[in-house]
Amino acid sequence: MKNENVKVKIPMDPTDPSDLLVCVNGQRYLIQRGRAVSVPPCVAEVIEHAELQEAAAAAYMNSLG
Repeated sequence: MKNENVKVKIPMDPTDPSDLLVCVNGQRYLIQRGRAVSVPPCVAEVIEHAELQEAAAAAYMNSLG
């Protein structure tokens, strides 16, 4: 079974306009913000996990008052 690339889009961030660097098994991917790009599934998974962690951290910070 061939690993098909998947499309991801990293939203623009006014506080951090730089491109997103994702490293998986020593392979680096520089992903431009604001554009839909095709990446391997493992890269999409890393991005998804990072977004989940960021949301969990924000929820925790909000719970502190």
